[in-house]
Amino acid sequence: MAEASTLIPLNLLRFGHEADPPINARTKGRNDDIDGMAASLQAHGQIHPLVVKSLEGGIFVSDGNRRLAGFFLLAKEGSIRADHPVKCEEIAAGADAKEISLAANVIREALHPADEYVAFMALAEDGLGEADIARRFGIDPRNVSRMLALGRLSPNIIDAWRAGAFGDSRNEMDCVRAFTLAPSLAEQDAVYEQLAKAGRFWPEVIRAQFGAGDRAAIQNLQFVGKRAYLAAGGSLVEDLFGTNHAISDPGLLKDLMQAKLKAECERLIGEGWSWAELDWELPPSAYYGWSRTEKAPARGSQAELALRAELNERVETGTASEDDIQELRELKRELQLRPYTDEEREASGVIVRLDGAGHLDLRPGVVKPAKATASASAAEDAGGAESKVPTISNAMMHRLSIKLTEATQQAIAEEPRVGLVALLSGFLSHEAYSDPIRVQRNGYGRVTRRPESVETFGAIFARLSAMTDGELFAVAAGIAARAVDLQRMSVDQPPLANEGIAALLGAMNGERLEGAIRQTFDAADYFGGISKPLVAQAIHEAGFAEDQVKTAKMKKGDVVAFAIANVPGTGWLPPEFRTAHYAGPGRAG
Repeated sequence: MAEASTLIPLNLLRFGHEADPPINARTKGRNDDIDGMAASLQAHGQIHPLVVKSLEGGIFVSDGNRRLAGFFLLAKEGSIRADHPVKCEEIAAGADAKEISLAANVIREALHPADEYVAFMALAEDGLGEADIARRFGIDPRNVSRMLALGRLSPNIIDAWRAGAFGDSRNEMDCVRAFTLAPSLAEQDAVYEQLAKAGRFWPEVIRAQFGAGDRAAIQNLQFVGKRAYLAAGGSLVEDLFGTNHAISDPGLLKDLMQAKLKAECERLIGEGWSWAELDWELPPSAYYGWSRTEKAPARGSQAELALRAELNERVETGTASEDDIQELRELKRELQLRPYTDEEREASGVIVRLDGAGHLDLRPGVVKPAKATASASAAEDAGGAESKVPTISNAMMHRLSIKLTEATQQAIAEEPRVGLVALLSGFLSHEAYSDPIRVQRNGYGRVTRRPESVETFGAIFARLSAMTDGELFAVAAGIAARAVDLQRMSVDQPPLANEGIAALLGAMNGERLEGAIRQTFDAADYFGGISKPLVAQAIHEAGFAEDQVKTAKMKKGDVVAFAIANVPGTGWLPPEFRTAHYAGPGRAG
């Protein structure tokens, strides 16, 4: 419906919605991201011609009005001449210009996001830098690194994304973003295969697999700062789409948080306060029950308030640097403490804590009862001793519980009687969520799943009725094996501490279960994902006391390599795998 392309000077062209009546279909979004369109035209030239129609009053654009706006912006900036030649196609006489505009927009199919991001990643691999991509395509520079991270996803994840494996569009984007938290493509694939087998993809579950989403650790990171955490030997995979960073060593972060808060307490005492203590080291009544010298926070000068507003805006928009955040904290702290006189500081103290966002929260002017001193000191001693004990992360606990699930599935399949008892117990128990055997009950009032077999109930009943007891037990054990689920997401709830799990594993053949656990234990994942003190402790428990002394001066990577090569062969297992049958290691040779 259009004639051959021709070049028309830019200053002769007018928008389709300026015609009477308008000849373009688009109303909403006609002015969206014109900067980006101009940047693309500047970098790549005009890819598609404008579709135009000559009417009374000028030449109007039926399709391509955002491109026309991009050309006008380039001319305004002086990048092109006002009469820059624009490639156009004239609508044939008698054709309906608005219908053609509608057709051009309706039949246009946008790229699948996966294809778009993979294409951007290919440009980066060919040498185009992030700043160049941002400039040439008119993209916010902050979004380029996010797009490239999605383009770098494992081919398996990309294929699943294209196939719609992650559900609706919102859940889909949250899931693929969660996979960018993996430290490697291999770990992306491992988690994908594991969750695909379970038939569920939830972003929070994916994040947890990579040690992300630990709210307490994220709050501590916000307070300590990434620079300080990394300088102390920690590592993380930063969440480019939010704050769910994958933090490798939450224990280290907690120690840094406590040390920084302790330093804040010392600084406050140095500024004249009679005492300053952490809220969790004081009685529960301290924050709200102890008397307080009430003071309204100082508002500060106009310059201070303006600076605070500017810094807050940077934090909210994600453009604040760590220095900006620190400056905002110092300003907030100063405004909180400024109203108090020297005499009031000498007569009262400050409760120090973190708020839910990981920001320093001071409660100054608190008068401390004399009787509270002894209990506070006792709490400090207890808290100090407890903080010295190294622990594994929640993510490691989850991975270990998955391995324990796999081992139990393997072993219980060969325990017909235990499997049958476990299966029946799973049906009868009313605490299905925490039970080790989870059975899907599709009776009256429940939505049934699609059957895995086309065999009818009558056929199954007849087939099972003809089996011997041993054969029937074996079928039951196989069903129970598929129903085992010992996953735990928190170090506060290890699988073996659960009464039901302990009863189940304690009833099984110890040699068979221990063999299955050792077979599924991933030493490289375990030792590589825990702190150096825990690795050294495992080396000692495995019977390498003299080597533990040597490894104390080694780098963590070398210590981990030693543990992987030597500890599993002794029969040593992590505490989370030590069932009632565990006999401990016996050093070979």
